[in-house]
Amino acid sequence: MPSWLLAVLLLVLASLAYADSLSNPFLYDDIPLILQNPEIRSLDNLIPAIGLKESGFFLRARWTRKALQAAQWALAGPAPELYHATNIILHACVAILLFALIARLSGDRWLGWWSGALFAVHPILTDVVTPASGVRGLLAALFALLAVLLMDHARRSGGFRWIALAAISLYLSIASKEVGIIAVAGFILVDLYRRGLSEQSGQGRANLPTALRRIMGEQPLRYLGAIALVLIASAALVSQSTFSVYLQESGGSPSYYDANGEELGFTDRARLVGTGARLLLVPIGQSVDYFYDAMQIAAPGWTPLEVLDLGTLIALLVLTAIGLWRLNWIGFGGIWFLLFLAPTMGFIRWHEVFAERFLYLPAAGICVALAGLGVQLARKPGWGRPMLAFGVGVLVLLGSATVLRNRIWSSELSLWQDAVDRYPRSVRAHKGVANAYRESGDFELALMHYEKARTILPIYRPAYIGLADTYLSMGRVVDAQNALSSALQKWPEYSEAWFQKGVIHERLGKTDRAIEAYEQAIEFRPDFAAAYNNLGRLHATRGDLEGALELFLESLEHDPSHLPAIRNLAVVYRRAFQDGERAEHYEALARRLTGESEEQSG
Repeated sequence: MPSWLLAVLLLVLASLAYADSLSNPFLYDDIPLILQNPEIRSLDNLIPAIGLKESGFFLRARWTRKALQAAQWALAGPAPELYHATNIILHACVAILLFALIARLSGDRWLGWWSGALFAVHPILTDVVTPASGVRGLLAALFALLAVLLMDHARRSGGFRWIALAAISLYLSIASKEVGIIAVAGFILVDLYRRGLSEQSGQGRANLPTALRRIMGEQPLRYLGAIALVLIASAALVSQSTFSVYLQESGGSPSYYDANGEELGFTDRARLVGTGARLLLVPIGQSVDYFYDAMQIAAPGWTPLEVLDLGTLIALLVLTAIGLWRLNWIGFGGIWFLLFLAPTMGFIRWHEVFAERFLYLPAAGICVALAGLGVQLARKPGWGRPMLAFGVGVLVLLGSATVLRNRIWSSELSLWQDAVDRYPRSVRAHKGVANAYRESGDFELALMHYEKARTILPIYRPAYIGLADTYLSMGRVVDAQNALSSALQKWPEYSEAWFQKGVIHERLGKTDRAIEAYEQAIEFRPDFAAAYNNLGRLHATRGDLEGALELFLESLEHDPSHLPAIRNLAVVYRRAFQDGERAEHYEALARRLTGESEEQSG
């Protein structure tokens, strides 16, 4: 069977597994990153998104997603089908690149194909492929695998152009998601295995230490160059200030460290790695959220699931060590899994300790290990047909699980209710269910889940804001104020609570108190663009147009894409200051951000 046909089969497998996600609406991160993101409303925003400005070039974090989504918005607007179809195609391309990499490395197309096939249909990857916002992970994986292939080709064939293409691909992977930097380590692993396998075929048995000694003896500059490339890429990441140590507001929720009062210990990190391995080997118990105590990391003592996860990790480490020594594909897959998972396992402080999207690139390693074991058994006398039937059965089971998992993503309520059912102590899952109930008008159930989240984790700030919003929707203004007051008693500097308090006062017509609340929000968060805008609007209603103008401009200083402030500036300049030129400037900016024509905005 020709390689191009094998690649087409992988495209078909991925399409069958994810076809039912085409009808899914925008959910979860899709809302802020696509529906509420003014930066993707016009193709004119592509240049600044990439980092090109009149004053020079600036590194921008994850700009590839914005560039692609701007093109998608230009073609389809807010229709989700194109975004989902793009994800499916990108996922299939990643599976095909994995097929190409393993087939090229091993000289065995069937090993490569089964690796790509398991990857194409595995349900754990739905957390990246099914939501439209997962495109950042898909782009990172696509460019990372492409970079490894190009670096490998440059090593074998030489030529500056291949090195340049590999560098560009590596940059695009990092610009999609920072974990792409591990592609350099992935290339080193591929190179070591290639040399080791050639030693095996030429001289019988060879192991990894032997291959490593010979390569370092012959071409040490290759690896010194790779290390230099890692250092350069690391400097690029630092310059983007992607990994901030100030995580109190990151992701809209306190981090695990803030919630538990201490950083992750060694056993906690080991547990997270074991959880990822267990879910890849047996994808049962998937959830969109593992926040705070969903995994019971914060709870004292040992749970049966924790013992299982740590046991899975120990087994994986033992098999990987043996596989590395013998240079088999279990060793390759195990070390690939550990390499690409390491950056997300608590070594860099972040507001999530674990998420299934962290497993997208690491999953390739487990798929290679399983495919290697299966292909080896299939080539034993009399095992060919049974193993083929078993492999097809595995693909059908995994693909069916993926189809079922896609349906969980059909609504906010089904997505978060599934998370609550699986992990009842996940506070963010309760908040997600509460948000869905509030949007549907079922306020009593929304209040119940917000209260549950606050009970599980009393310092979970979004629960207080959710309670206030729900009470306000019910017309229970006093209860909304009490919820905010309770939050402010615990955290007097909580800027979001002050902002919401200002909104309530404004609705009640208490302009002076609303102004005081917005000013407090700005005092505790000087870059709060929405607070500057609301404060400017109140100043305008009082006739202080100069003060309002300054506040609107200050809002844009902190968030140049804050659409309400842009529109307010256009109105003030046109109606109050009779400055048509400046008004047109901000009207045009608003049109670029929204993608509207002049007639539509008029």
